[in-house]
Parts: sequence; structure tokens; C-alpha cells
Amino acid sequence: MIRMHGRWICSACKHLSKDGHIQSLQDYSLLIDQSISNAQAKEYLGIESRDTVKRLLQSVSGKKEGVRRETKYALDFFIDKPSSLH
Repeated sequence: MIRMHGRWICSACKHLSKDGHIQSLQDYSLLIDQSISNAQAKEYLGIESRDTVKRLLQSVSGKKEGVRRETKYALDFFIDKPSSLH
């Protein structure tokens, strides 16, 4: 998928999605790391604008650590917590 004019467009079937980044970030959290920087997200999502990536990350992550270039956004909310059996 590519991001164009605030939407994700599937290059194969032309499906439009406003939240196409969520599944990609969930995959990232499961396969790579439970936190991501703006630079890492830019590369992973294929987006050139750091401001766009910042808005996307802020919309899905309630937690961030660090300042400026050291800022990391938590992706741990994508991980299902094991249910406790009583």
C-alpha cells in the first residue's frame, strides 16, 4: 500500500483505507520491536514526511519516551495480553 492524500491505496486492487498503517505497525511490533522511532516508521511505512509519520504514530500510540531524535513511540498495545485463568 502507498499513502496518498491522507489515504492508503493498495497498488494491486486499488482498495482505499484510512487506517492501513495500523496493521503494518502491528506487524512491526510483533516481528521487530514494541517501540518505533519516527525515522524507523518513515522507512518501514515508506513515507517521506516526518510530520505525517508523527501524526500517524501519535494517533495509535498513547505513550512516547525521549525527546527530539530520541523519541520512541510505544507499540505494546498491539500485543494481546494473555488472559488469566482463575
